[in-house]
Amino acid sequence: MGYKIYYDILGAAAYAGVTRHTIYHWIRKGV
Repeated sequence: MGYKIYYDILGAAAYAGVTRHTIYHWIRKGV
């Protein structure tokens, strides 16, 4: 997982108002 993808996930999550817990869940799933 590259840094660009990581920041894209953070940006999308922030835009959608997703919780930090959900972001960690996605990372654990191997997005």
